[in-house]
Amino acid sequence: MRIFVKGQVSPKPHRELLPSGRLSPTEDVICLFPRRAALSDGAGGTGVYADLWAQQLAHTLPEHPFTDNEALWQYVQRQEAPFLQKVEPLAATHALTNYKLWIEGSSATLAALWWRPLSGRMVAEWVSYGDSAVMIYEPRLHRLHLQPYLQPPDQFLRNPHLLNWNGTGLPPSAFCRSEKPLPLDGKIVWLASDALAQHLYWLYLSTTPPGQALLSSLLPRYPEAAPLVAALLTYSKHHRFDQHLAQLKIALQSPETFQRFCHQLHQQELLRRDDYALVWVEQAKTQQTKKPKANQKAKSKPFPHAAHPRRVQTGL
Repeated sequence: MRIFVKGQVSPKPHRELLPSGRLSPTEDVICLFPRRAALSDGAGGTGVYADLWAQQLAHTLPEHPFTDNEALWQYVQRQEAPFLQKVEPLAATHALTNYKLWIEGSSATLAALWWRPLSGRMVAEWVSYGDSAVMIYEPRLHRLHLQPYLQPPDQFLRNPHLLNWNGTGLPPSAFCRSEKPLPLDGKIVWLASDALAQHLYWLYLSTTPPGQALLSSLLPRYPEAAPLVAALLTYSKHHRFDQHLAQLKIALQSPETFQRFCHQLHQQELLRRDDYALVWVEQAKTQQTKKPKANQKAKSKPFPHAAHPRRVQTGL
């Protein structure tokens, strides 16, 4: 049983130039391990060093899933000391930054996936907190599943719950996890930061009349979403969802192709402006091999997989 795992991060289109002369950092982070993957989206709208906090959460993902909300909170608390050891010297040079660090802290989301063999099948377990998505797609049935927290489409238009080392605990409503091991055969699992998750979910909804009606019902309350909804509804008339996914998978082959793909979607108003991150996990299809002729040895070709932890640079 082989697993295909691929992930990329793209900075937002037209990054801002900071007073220091540097471009604004990319706050989405992914980390790929041999049998697990993490995605964290730093919340730059609150606190400071959101990009570094997202790196801290993604790069230290434990080997086993969090069992409940309290286990995740204990993990967040354990990251406080090593994180502050990194950022306190940086904050000490600027009074306002130092003040915001201790008053507002640093915030980020988390979506994580663990996979393992079980009774002859490859299964996965997942955990999420905030609006970074765990998306499970069944191509044969054209069926897409999201964690309960993100199933209302307007959740992408509201402020999410976040993981903050300077917080006082985690509201259970934003914590989601798989109820039991999920067989991976016939399924694709994505970890996606909020803008890309919104794009995939809303594009999927736009392929059916009930989904189209659901998206249209958002507009009286969220008129700012009208250009995105209109663009997705038009796009879905001329492009099949699976066709779009095939292009996305190809785009994951390199950071450059992924960035170009996402920025083109943004230019077409199909994807809102943000940083973008995606991890794609699926069980590799078994390839039929011809039986070797007499006196001829069969050659085997391994399927590519994540053999070592891979940390994706985030533009720092």
